[in-house]
Amino acid sequence: QSFFQFKHKESFSHVNSGEVIEYNLIDNLDETIDQLEAGEDAGVPLYDSPRLNKKINGQKLGNLIYLVLPSGVGKSSFMTEKGVLGLIEKNEKGIVFANEEGVKRWRVRLLVTVAARILNKPIPRDTVNRGGFNKQIKDTLKEAAEWLRKHRPEFIKFVQLKKYRIEDVINRIELYRPLGYKHIYFDTFKPDLSQN
Repeated sequence: QSFFQFKHKESFSHVNSGEVIEYNLIDNLDETIDQLEAGEDAGVPLYDSPRLNKKINGQKLGNLIYLVLPSGVGKSSFMTEKGVLGLIEKNEKGIVFANEEGVKRWRVRLLVTVAARILNKPIPRDTVNRGGFNKQIKDTLKEAAEWLRKHRPEFIKFVQLKKYRIEDVINRIELYRPLGYKHIYFDTFKPDLSQN
């Protein structure tokens, strides 16, 4: 009776069922060990952050990382240094969606971050924003620009959203995904209040 019950159930197991995949859990353990050794479960490391990478395993595809802090305390600066420089360092592509700051402010932040963290020539951002800086600061900014042009200049796309519509975000992600842009940053994620 048990045999025929099993055969009957097995014959119709895929009728009116969802997408179900079965495995023998003990199969392919050696392949699993090889995958673990290759580090498949590690994401792109956050730039120069060994303790944080150990804790969260880097910028792993499919994971959401929220950075929630008050305005003006450095969320965008953190993301520029840890996220964007991490992608550049590991030869990965990303898209930044922004609805508060324009491309000029992002470029300034990136130049100042590269000057400080890569070239070890820190420049106070308020000095840059005021303008009229000396030759040394201008030369450092030019050097940072040259470093960025040399190191994968088209790997970071910037999309400024005048209105934060999720449809626009999804369309851009789908547009660039075939070109290898896998890492997505939102700065700052405040959807239009008229949306449900």
